[in-house]
Amino acid sequence: MGKNFYIIDGHWQIFRAYYAPFRDLRSPAGEPTRATYVFTTMLMKLIAARKPDYLAVSMDSGREHLERTRIYPEYKANRAEPPEDLKPQIDRITRIIRAMGIPLLQKKGAEADDIMATIVRRLAGDDVRVVMVSRDKDLEQLIGPAAVLFDPMKDEVIDETRLMEKKGYPPAQAVEIQSLCGDTSDNVPGVPGVGPKTAVKLIRQFGSAEGVIEHADELTPKLAENVRMHADTIALAKKLVTLVNDVDIETNLSNFAFSGIDADTVRPIFDELGF
Repeated sequence: MGKNFYIIDGHWQIFRAYYAPFRDLRSPAGEPTRATYVFTTMLMKLIAARKPDYLAVSMDSGREHLERTRIYPEYKANRAEPPEDLKPQIDRITRIIRAMGIPLLQKKGAEADDIMATIVRRLAGDDVRVVMVSRDKDLEQLIGPAAVLFDPMKDEVIDETRLMEKKGYPPAQAVEIQSLCGDTSDNVPGVPGVGPKTAVKLIRQFGSAEGVIEHADELTPKLAENVRMHADTIALAKKLVTLVNDVDIETNLSNFAFSGIDADTVRPIFDELGF
């Protein structure tokens, strides 16, 4: 395998940092900094330990501009507004990322996952392994010979083999399984009575979500009824969970080359925050 391109799922890691079991922190001026500190520590540890050849951070844009919201207005509508003390920390984190010279990828109308899917499609191959720094299950569909997930909190790499060991399905079936059971975190509807275990069993047996619908008469009466009644829901869910891999972003590999942090650029920010 060639060089490694680490792309960080920005908002996913920021929220994880905010809710991490860590003491409350504030800057000398009283600014909340716990999420900022935890995220920055994760980032610097990743750089030191993993030594990325290429590095970027992918960020979400507002849900109101998403195609997924257009076709299903309830998409992610169950999510509360970010806590008040998190909003300024997101701004701080993005400033730190830029001060470190790390490209920050964000596109109106696209989610961070779609940007990561685009990076994988265009750049993953024999010369570059794309390492997606996240444990978001939506990204499992992108895992392949040259694309893996990496959980920095657990220091765990999820490749095709590991996904099969942990969850019992290959990346190619991730979308099919989510199409049946939905995703409560994103408010994506699923088939009543079908959780992850049942979905895995059905996809193993019938190969796809459409295959489950076609063979509904082979299911138990109640499950068959639910599948038939929610065939349109399955089709909608599949559209919502399938990542877009042609986002209009610049993906010239040389733009992501990483040779280290310019300490003189970030030190004033760290001094201000009391890090």
